[in-house]
Amino acid sequence: VWHWRQDGEIGAAMAFVRHGAAATYQTGWAGPAAKRCGVHQAMLWQAALALRDDGVCWLDLGTVDTEAAPGLAHFKLGTGAELRQLGATSWVLPGWRGHERQIPED
Repeated sequence: VWHWRQDGEIGAAMAFVRHGAAATYQTGWAGPAAKRCGVHQAMLWQAALALRDDGVCWLDLGTVDTEAAPGLAHFKLGTGAELRQLGATSWVLPGWRGHERQIPED
């Protein structure tokens, strides 16, 4: 977890999950002051350098959705990351239909 403070308060944060020689950008948040100053770009760069120094060679920035989250897409693509069409992976567990749980009858 990386964070940035302003006047003692957290103004931005981002979390990464490490898995072997790869890491995933899990979540991030930036308040108005951090956005004005470009804090997330600097934090991501510093985090990438630290992860690289710790043996990470692949950093997954997650989904890029230019319609639902254009600002986030702009941020991720602005890093110079290579856009790859990976698609979602989901596992529909037995007994589940849509969002309602189907309880098996005895």
